[in-house]
Amino acid sequence: MKRKNERNGQGLTEYVILIVLVAIGVLGAVKVFGWRVEEKFDGASIEVEFAAEEGNP
Repeated sequence: MKRKNERNGQGLTEYVILIVLVAIGVLGAVKVFGWRVEEKFDGASIEVEFAAEEGNP
């Protein structure tokens, strides 16, 4: 019975390691591409403001 518990713990550890690696990758991507995404959102926000001021849908 002890071996089964060890296997479950090993599987959980592998998932935790995988999640941590994915999180590190996402943080790295945000750091590299974050300013570009921010520029796109700022541009879209300005366009929406102008459209709202002009009364265009």
